Amino acid sequence: MEALASGLLRKMGYDPVPPGAGAPLLCRGEVRDFTFENLGQALRRSVRLKVTITRAAGGEKLYEGRGSGYAVESYTGTSEAQAAFAAAGGSRGAASALARQASDAAWEALGALPRRSR
Repeated sequence: MEALASGLLRKMGYDPVPPGAGAPLLCRGEVRDFTFENLGQALRRSVRLKVTITRAAGGEKLYEGRGSGYAVESYTGTSEAQAAFAAAGGSRGAASALARQASDAAWEALGALPRRSR
């Protein structure tokens, strides 16, 4: 998640500073939901995040945002859904299967941040 957040912040015009490098602000993320499940003839993918930005000195909260990513895929039979579930998760696991939903959630959570002008 840290790499995803850093990439999104760069796209928004911010330059993330590695932890412990004396950054004036801290950005923390909390995963509220991370679900990838087989519902029989459908797959459900869901990610909910909460992002908080605080001052490193003093901990004053400057920003809080929430975001979610969600998808349901329907199949004609349970065996087709099971195959899709196995293929999507496979050896990569749920993190890979939920990459799109995690990205959507992060963009939504950080969407109200003002953009830096270059």
